[in-house]
Amino acid sequence: MNKKIFAILIFLVFTAIAVKSQDVDAKIDDIKSALINSDYETGLKECEALLQSGVGEPKQLALIYGYAGLSSEALKRKAEALGYYKKAVELQMPQLDV
Repeated sequence: MNKKIFAILIFLVFTAIAVKSQDVDAKIDDIKSALINSDYETGLKECEALLQSGVGEPKQLALIYGYAGLSSEALKRKAEALGYYKKAVELQMPQLDV
């Protein structure tokens, strides 16, 4: 009986993690859309909100920092952009697709 309860709990934990990951992916897609539409202020705000939420997956973090760098650079905030880019590189940022 205890094994069954333990298995159910593990399943629920993994389900919650998967749902959170999909939610973050959807927000990252919103950031991409904002950047494609040259709405850099919104893109940066959404990046900062995600970073404050405690996203933990390195690939997602790298993308968010990279997009924050792009937004900051477009808003002529060069020092801020450089800081975001450095963090993205530390996380081995994948190729940005904006």
